[in-house]
Amino acid sequence: SINFDGQLTQNNQPFTASLSTSSSYATTASYISNPNGILSVYSEIDSNSVTTAVVYPTLYSGSGAISKTVTPKTTTSKFLITACINMTVYNGSGWGWGSLYKDYTLLVDKFVWSDGGVANGGSVTYVDTATDLSPRTYRVKYSTVNGDTIYLNSNGATGESTPSTLSILELNL
Repeated sequence: SINFDGQLTQNNQPFTASLSTSSSYATTASYISNPNGILSVYSEIDSNSVTTAVVYPTLYSGSGAISKTVTPKTTTSKFLITACINMTVYNGSGWGWGSLYKDYTLLVDKFVWSDGGVANGGSVTYVDTATDLSPRTYRVKYSTVNGDTIYLNSNGATGESTPSTLSILELNL
């Protein structure tokens, strides 16, 4: 604190170099190394307008298909993943969809699907757990039945850009 004379004080005594802080107030490295709460925040926006007409079992994950590679800070990290996808499908006799993957592992199947230019769903939230410190890529992969045209990040009728987003929070709980 500062007294009325402008002198720096501690417990109403002049603060001098002879005062020291006890080691009981020190923070140890082990305490800092695994804090609880948010460890990292990742965000990706993709406004790259793309069309494709893949047919299942082929999955499209190229340009315009949003993805983010992350490396866990701890082996017990939790990843809170939120994907908001803009896609429409038409110009054929079937329908199409988008699914959330971690590398080659399906996490959430068909959380967004479209037929006749009308999209249903479009967003998903998922919690994944790290078991090691190896990098992993979270991505949305797309496919169709009968090869309809998939319009990613755009309105197929007008060509207007409608970006997709992917947000990932790495948590230590």
